[in-house]
Amino acid sequence: MGLRKLNKYERGSTINGVLYSIDESNIKLFDQREEKYKRISIPHHMIKIISNNKILKDSIVWTYVPLSKNRKYPTNKYPILQEYFNIVMIGCLEQSNKFANEFLATTFMW
Repeated sequence: MGLRKLNKYERGSTINGVLYSIDESNIKLFDQREEKYKRISIPHHMIKIISNNKILKDSIVWTYVPLSKNRKYPTNKYPILQEYFNIVMIGCLEQSNKFANEFLATTFMW
């Protein structure tokens, strides 16, 4: 359920995420695993923390977005796999019901 830039006719929405620390030496392993995605940084001012945790001032927050050539939207013939959806929902529910509901309310084109 990838991120993408808005076109000029679209309005933005929030997106849920979970932040976790990794050692900088592991970034290359993530890049290899996410080979069909591009790693981009998210400015701190665009992040709303809903827990008691804080983002360290000198930290970099990364996410992965699909490369344009790999971006494919679900269709009736090729829907999102139920197994993938289940994994995502389990992860959301591990955070909270509110987190899962926001995910459902702000995820489009699936």
